[in-house]
Amino acid sequence: MDWEREQNMSAFAKRFRMAAKTALLSTLALATLLGTADLPAQAASAQPTQQPKITVKSEQPITAGAILRQVVWESARSGKAVRTNANIIVVDLQNPYVQLDVMTGVNNQFTKRQNVEDMAVETHAVAGVNGDYFNVQGEGAPIGPEVRSGALWSSPSFLDGMYAFALTADRKPVIDSFTFAGSVKAANGETYPLAGINKAVYWTDPNKTHSHANAIQMYTSAWGQVDRGNDGATTPTEVLVRNNVVEQIADNGVINAKPPQDGYILRTSGKAADFIRNNVKIGDKITVDYHFISNTTKKAADPAQFQMMIGGHTILVDQGKPAKFSRDVSSLGGYRSRTGIGYSRDGRYVYIVTVDAGGDSKGMSLPEFQQFLALAGAWKALNLDGGGSTQMVSRPLGDFAVQVVNQPENGSLRKVVNGLGVYTKAPKGKIAGLIVEGNKLLFVGERETYNLKAYDQYFNPLRIDAQSVHWSLPATLGQLSGNTMVATKPGVGKLIAKQDNAQAELPVEVVGKEQITDLHFTNPAAIFAPGGKYKLNVVATTKSGAIRNVPADLLHWDMIGFTGTVNDGVLTVNSTGKDGSGHLIATFDGYAAMLTSAIGVDKKLDALTSIESNVTKQKTPAEISGDARVVSDLPGTRDNEMALYFEYNFKNGTGTKAIYASYGDKGIAVAGKPLAMKADIYGDNSLNWIRAEVIDKNGALQRIDFTRLIDWYGWKEIDVDLSQYNLAYPITIKRIYVVNPEEGQDEREPIGAIAIKNIRFQYVSEAPQSPKVSVKMAVNRKSITVNGQNRELDQAPVIVNGSTMIPVRFFIDAMGGEVQWTPADKQVKIIRDHHLIQMWIGQEDLIIDGKRVTADAPPRVMNGRSMLPLRLISESLGWKVGWDNATKSVTLE
Repeated sequence: MDWEREQNMSAFAKRFRMAAKTALLSTLALATLLGTADLPAQAASAQPTQQPKITVKSEQPITAGAILRQVVWESARSGKAVRTNANIIVVDLQNPYVQLDVMTGVNNQFTKRQNVEDMAVETHAVAGVNGDYFNVQGEGAPIGPEVRSGALWSSPSFLDGMYAFALTADRKPVIDSFTFAGSVKAANGETYPLAGINKAVYWTDPNKTHSHANAIQMYTSAWGQVDRGNDGATTPTEVLVRNNVVEQIADNGVINAKPPQDGYILRTSGKAADFIRNNVKIGDKITVDYHFISNTTKKAADPAQFQMMIGGHTILVDQGKPAKFSRDVSSLGGYRSRTGIGYSRDGRYVYIVTVDAGGDSKGMSLPEFQQFLALAGAWKALNLDGGGSTQMVSRPLGDFAVQVVNQPENGSLRKVVNGLGVYTKAPKGKIAGLIVEGNKLLFVGERETYNLKAYDQYFNPLRIDAQSVHWSLPATLGQLSGNTMVATKPGVGKLIAKQDNAQAELPVEVVGKEQITDLHFTNPAAIFAPGGKYKLNVVATTKSGAIRNVPADLLHWDMIGFTGTVNDGVLTVNSTGKDGSGHLIATFDGYAAMLTSAIGVDKKLDALTSIESNVTKQKTPAEISGDARVVSDLPGTRDNEMALYFEYNFKNGTGTKAIYASYGDKGIAVAGKPLAMKADIYGDNSLNWIRAEVIDKNGALQRIDFTRLIDWYGWKEIDVDLSQYNLAYPITIKRIYVVNPEEGQDEREPIGAIAIKNIRFQYVSEAPQSPKVSVKMAVNRKSITVNGQNRELDQAPVIVNGSTMIPVRFFIDAMGGEVQWTPADKQVKIIRDHHLIQMWIGQEDLIIDGKRVTADAPPRVMNGRSMLPLRLISESLGWKVGWDNATKSVTLE
């Protein structure tokens, strides 16, 4: 958040000292930028173990001259296959309608960071990606050069091996490393070197000198704040220049104003300040001259010869092959999200690339990214800011607004200093196509409103007069009112939209019970506890192979062993019984899936947030600062409700950094064998971790994650599944702590505060032990034995078409379970343990645990009893079956 927002924060947030929650830093080493001690070296990830391949998933025009290509990269690491999703914007420089330019901060100003989506909206870009590296502790300016719309906005820094991407005035792509040379000439003819334009403080290569010491730094109207490079290391003397005339000099001081539109401010110090004192006075004319110098050709270049330029990090690809890194990349290790840019061998195509790290997408190491770019067609390419900064937006065909197309590494879009935008100059053309958007698969009873989009011959969106659109749908599928369909009967057909001479079709399938082959919950709850809330997700697979979530409002919900309500797909448990498990049954059109979870109870462990626990603070490394203590007066807590409160400042030191709340040598004992842990945590959006150290029964130290991503503000309930840890109970909690791990450390906020309250553990109610049951029977005999006692059946087991049929209710009652009979559709439903079986008299298809199967002999009624196939029942319920062929007898256990 910015400082203006901080001034309006609640007392709680102020107490937590949320300092500037803007986009976090690039992955450039802070040691280089800030002059601190070198961070520990982190080896770059190993080379991929086999030749990777790229598969194109989709390709769609963005505008004339630009397409979005979404691909999957497949390779192997240590013999194991990996997949990574990637996005490539391909720009055709021979198309006169497409342009590339730099997007900068807010209102095209430095020091005011903004995410790429908002930059694109503000500048009317049709696509965009994050750009240059920057110092998160600095003022919000790029490290490298920036040329926007033919004008120089930021000069290159004096750092070795930093590359930039540019387009020349005649639209030729360039990837090169640049340095900067300039001078300030006083009216008396004396000159002094100009060190840079719109630069935040950094430490130069190779001498590690302060960028603003004994230097003249120039600030233009692109600099969006009054403060300019004042980190306390130098004493400024500033000069205000308008229309090349000195208007004000602040000797050993600053000019309390932003740089003007018709001029600039020179910030000087040391020897540079002496130059001003000795040679410059108010009213003098002053001349500034500057140019780039290519580190490759050693030739000077006027910034005006470039349409645009954006800085990056190391070169990655040269002549279509992975290049030697031009700069130390040890801080860029790991399998991360990546951003890069390159161009084709003939210079016609520019490739703007992001890769995702998260979920099923496994990110890339930098060597893998090199190979990927070369495989994607790049002849020359460089590395842009990646990791948590990686973000790409693009305008879908027919849409007016851009959308995020990549998967942000930390789940949200980071505020960054600049980005590369794709723009269109294409005129408005005639309608070239229509697109119908909406679900292709509908469930019986579902209502769906479809959206119609149009685009012209330049792939730019057109607005549609809804009144002029004619919609049609086969009456066998449902009812249509305008662009809203209500599905009524199973079947397939086409939804058609027409406007003038343009037409779009969308194939639609309506699904009922008979079209489903599988129905299941995808997020089973570990435990049902009173007051608990559980997000439900039920997915159906159809005979056509389609997979889709079933809308919660189309499902009928039944609960066994507990009571509760389901609203908008969220189950709230009101009360539970004494049995050890509860069943939640979701039914669509007669087709059911069952979720079985343990019945449990929450038990709060007050000792973890008690004054009497004598919490002590610990930290690592010694250079960091912070506090850990128990408090009782935090907003958002009830009267006298205690909370564990952490403050931290991780700016100093190296390696993994953490503030601990220690519970001493004995720790806090946790009774029994909890299945889960819950806590209310006040987050600071720092992206840091919260963990607990526990000692288990065997003396093993284990670390349990409350969360590995604090990506929220305010109080939030956190659930921790303890079954994922190999814990030997009982356990003892030794420490709870906030940690900023070494890998990706520069992606997280170094200063902040969090709080934890209401820590409780969930325990499973003891389930009554089911007695062992043994049933012996023989085909065509009504006399059977149950645990050695004789019983008589109304209907003896029989063999039909080679299948042994048994009277279901008697056997389920005997073996332990529940049978439900629905006369309306002649359905038999069996519930036992976590199994659910549905059968219909006379129908060969059965549903067993949500899956459709076909029986050798369909269920039937004999002498008023429902007879079901023994083999399917026994296999589904886990019965042990013995068969004596000589006596035609069966034993069930």
